Amino acid sequence: MRRGRGPQRHHQGAARRRRSRTHRGRNRAPQGLHRGRHRHDHLRVRGARHGPGHGRRPAPSGRRPPAAGTRGTAGGRGRRRGHRRHRHRWRRRGHRRPPRCGGAEEHHRAAGVSANARAHLRERQPKEHTMIEDVLVVEGVAHDYNFLPENCVDPAFGRAIGEHMYRQHQKFGGPGYAIEKSLYLNHGAGAEAIGRSILAESQSDIIIYHETPIYGHFRDGGSRLSSGLTMRELWPNRVLVYGAVSPLRPGAVDRVDELVDEHRVNALKLYPIDLVEGRVTSLDMSDPEVCYPVFERAVERGLKVVGIHKALPVGPGPAHALRIDDIEGAAAAFPDLTFEVVHGGLAFVEETAMLMECAPNVVVNLEVTSALARTAPRRFAEAIGAFLAVPGGAERVIWGTGVIAAHPRPLIEAFWDLDTPRDLIEERGVEPLTLDAKKNILGRNFLRLHGIDEAELRATIAGDEFDTTELAQPWGGKTESATSVVA
Repeated sequence: MRRGRGPQRHHQGAARRRRSRTHRGRNRAPQGLHRGRHRHDHLRVRGARHGPGHGRRPAPSGRRPPAAGTRGTAGGRGRRRGHRRHRHRWRRRGHRRPPRCGGAEEHHRAAGVSANARAHLRERQPKEHTMIEDVLVVEGVAHDYNFLPENCVDPAFGRAIGEHMYRQHQKFGGPGYAIEKSLYLNHGAGAEAIGRSILAESQSDIIIYHETPIYGHFRDGGSRLSSGLTMRELWPNRVLVYGAVSPLRPGAVDRVDELVDEHRVNALKLYPIDLVEGRVTSLDMSDPEVCYPVFERAVERGLKVVGIHKALPVGPGPAHALRIDDIEGAAAAFPDLTFEVVHGGLAFVEETAMLMECAPNVVVNLEVTSALARTAPRRFAEAIGAFLAVPGGAERVIWGTGVIAAHPRPLIEAFWDLDTPRDLIEERGVEPLTLDAKKNILGRNFLRLHGIDEAELRATIAGDEFDTTELAQPWGGKTESATSVVA
């Protein structure tokens, strides 16, 4: 038999529970944004670290603040309800000490704001386009993927790749920057729309189009060369092209000649895995029998750069092929070539930084890694800090988003606004991302790599249709609704 507490005690207990529920409601960060006296009022969470004193009121003169672990006033009267519960919230989250906030993103994360609310807050912040007007931005990688069944060796597998990449496309760009799904999967964007997403809808000034040699999955290689050539025909002063070669296939050396003579490419692009005669085959960039003849012909034909896909899987295949170890031998054997590690920092960060230190003719391209500046800024700051710590590292990192992997504008803005978290600098020795380093990464480094004079380039593109500070709507207004975007 359950013992009763009497009507009075029951009434007191109910009142106490109501107060507790009310208190919990006050301390829960709302999911949406609301108007308030301060634009961040909805983010203020009791117990969060908002600066000196962490939200506590200063003790009046002549009085000492209560010692840690005590109740304050006698009998606990006057003590804020729930204080003990929130005081060490950071300890329950696994931190050894209260987290330090490095900028608005880290501040909101420490305050317990949900990922969705942080994403909405980022989208609500005013965009200061004038901040990067003096920077010539080079989009280091652009693609035009074709997932139509007739272009896929295995239509079901090709469709699965397309669906996966579209989910990433939604996540990377965020609300308002995802193209309509039907256009993405059915090759409905096209070369001109992709080019305009870069030149008219973002702060980018130059396009570097990459053909891909994924012939085992796509009949045209995935990102076909003709799209890059179309962009260059439309905007000859603003487009450069990387041509793809698969050394595992017959005629690879002749393919280099074809790319130079017929298509006037500016560099080569290689992948570490190919599907040859139905078998997944990995490619060792230091193989003197397979890869070196291609590199030798590239040098003979006056090419100076070879982009090599790394770190990011492309369907099933051996994981070791995505590592960067095999580039070291090729870089040593061909000092006149610069090897561009594409997707650098997405994985194998320490190994990539060590390779940069050992091989001065190795640079890093941030394609897809750049999306972390928006979706995981702390992880991005750690990766970029490792590269900046290498001697001359600030001049050996190249910007790239991988359009159509993501719309370039939100990634550029996230990168430009990023500050290296203070605790990473002070406690882990991470090299900070300075303003000068940002300017180098966004454009100067690529121009230097390809021997392009910035002043001459600016004079060449001055006055054309993209020489304006006004940005057009993402994807010409053909975007998915914000509610359908993956958070």
